[in-house]
Formats: sequence, structure tokens, C-alpha cells
Amino acid sequence: KIIRDKPSDALSALAVYLTSNAQKKPVFSKFECEETLIGGKYRSFDTHVYIDFAGETKCRHTHTFTYESTEVADSEDGQAKHKENIDAAMKIIQEDVNKLLANADLSLIKKTDMALKKFIEQKAQTKEGEEPFDEDVGRIVAKVCSESLVHGIAKCYDDFNTYDSYAKILTGSSAEPYNIAKLMFNVLNGGKSVNSKVKFAKIYL
Repeated sequence: KIIRDKPSDALSALAVYLTSNAQKKPVFSKFECEETLIGGKYRSFDTHVYIDFAGETKCRHTHTFTYESTEVADSEDGQAKHKENIDAAMKIIQEDVNKLLANADLSLIKKTDMALKKFIEQKAQTKEGEEPFDEDVGRIVAKVCSESLVHGIAKCYDDFNTYDSYAKILTGSSAEPYNIAKLMFNVLNGGKSVNSKVKFAKIYL
């Protein structure tokens, strides 16, 4: 296609194409939440994080919100408040956070975390006449979103051995090893040996 569209400078066009497609960056797509029970007893929720990477958007990680049972009062009021917090957190994640992070470049994970932090701080600044924002809900949202993204990004790079990816993400160097185009196969043969007017003997993709 490149040679057909730009026959006068096919090599330059091919170089531009390879350079632009060599960098694979994880891009946020959406969070999806659903209620679940931990151990069949403790109310919680799963968060599925969808990330676009290398042209494919799919669920990269499912995060289960965990907590100490002592953090939730065993009374009916305590359980009701816990359910209310979980419902509020799921609603914020699926509506507000999905909008906030739409198409965000997740290779800049520190920038994403700062955006989440600022968003939660703004939510806490309730205006007159509004219901106060529950700090527990804010902590749930921050914990779930941040942890889901780190695990999801790591699995983009290596779905089986994620430990190396975690280290690179947390040190801010997650993208470096993955931006190098690898030599794979010859796509165009030129040179005198094949009676071609193309001056280069081999062009690799």
C-alpha cells in the first residue's frame, strides 16, 4: 500500500510508518463494576479494567476490592452503610472516572494517579446544599482505580510474568523496552542480484 501510494519515496514512507507504529502504549478504555461476595459472606465488588494495547481493547485485569472485616461494623446499620459506600463507589467509577480517564495514555501512570487524586479532592469540596462526600467512598475509589490500572498495564506488556512490568511501571520507565521495533522478515528485495532498480538489496519489516 505504501509503495502504491507514494512510489517516488517508498523507503521514507515505510520508515515513517514503522516509526509511528513501533510504540505500543496502553490507552484507557473503561471500568466495569459488579457486586460480589468475598468468601460468600463479605460484600464487595469486582472491577474489570479495559485497556487498548497494540490495537486490541480487552479486559486486562479484574480487581476485587478487599478490606479487613473489622473495618465494617457487624450491626445492621454498619452493613447498610458499607453497602451504600460500595454502591456509591461503583457509580463514581463507572460514570465519573470513566469520563475523567477517557482515552488516557496509561504509560504516564503517575499523571493518571495525580488526576485521580485531584478528582477525589474536588469531590470532597461539597458546595452549599449538596450532601457531603464520604471520605470512605473516596478511599475506595482511589484504591480500586489505582490498583486496577497498575495490574492492567503490567498485563498489557506480559500477561504471565508481570513482576518485571510492575517494577518498570512504578519507576516510571515502563515503556522503554517496548518501543523498539524488532527485525522480523524481508518484505522487499532489491539490488542488482535480482535485476531491480531499487538500490537497496533488502528491506526488512
